[in-house]
Amino acid sequence: VRDSEAGHKEIDADSFWRLGKQFTELIQDGYGLVVVSSGAMAVGQVVTGAHEQLDRTDPGDWAKLQRFAGIGWGHILLCWAEATCGITNASMLLTRTALDEGEDTRTEALSTVEQHMRHRDLLIVNENDAIAHEEIAYGDNDILAAIFAKHVAVSMGVPTNLVMLTDTNGVYHDINDPSTQIPVIDNLEAYRHVLTTDGAGFGLGAMDSKFDAELIAGPVGVRTVIANGREENVIARAIAGQTGTRFSVAY
Repeated sequence: VRDSEAGHKEIDADSFWRLGKQFTELIQDGYGLVVVSSGAMAVGQVVTGAHEQLDRTDPGDWAKLQRFAGIGWGHILLCWAEATCGITNASMLLTRTALDEGEDTRTEALSTVEQHMRHRDLLIVNENDAIAHEEIAYGDNDILAAIFAKHVAVSMGVPTNLVMLTDTNGVYHDINDPSTQIPVIDNLEAYRHVLTTDGAGFGLGAMDSKFDAELIAGPVGVRTVIANGREENVIARAIAGQTGTRFSVAY
């Protein structure tokens, strides 16, 4: 979702088409691909024309947010299907707890994932916000993606890449200066200061969760990159080490 020139929220169709083209090419090149796609609540509000300000940490707002999540998720799947014409799409809704702690659920999910990857389907995953209160209040798609990548790497024994897309070219020493991009992070704690520096760092939030995602996925050998989602051909370039900030931590 983005702000339109008229000042209201709208679905960012350009991003669906730009990324959808890359998903299609990667699958045609033989990659197994799982996409963690967020924004269901925001899209649900756009689709319904709702403008109410809701708080994800307020239990009194959860039912309204869950309604928007259910509406928005269906619309997001339609957008991905249009942007990946010719590729078979599938979807999977999970709670973070079920995937990370529920052995039976995890086994079933990973067996299904393996089938989708074997048949070169595009599998689109999201947290099940429509029923999971905790995910609405505290959920984070970077963490879900990292947990998913970890289990795929371990259960299938295949080389696994985790590409986390954001609106910067990676991690910067100075958020206001893209020329200070850090190409490789080989020590998480040595670079955490860039996340919390008042006024000059990224602040708590999106980048912080990406560092936490590396702590989940990195120890099992997942190759993790943070890159700019608006860059052309960003996913293939990130996998090839040609763009973004790559984690190379010895565990």
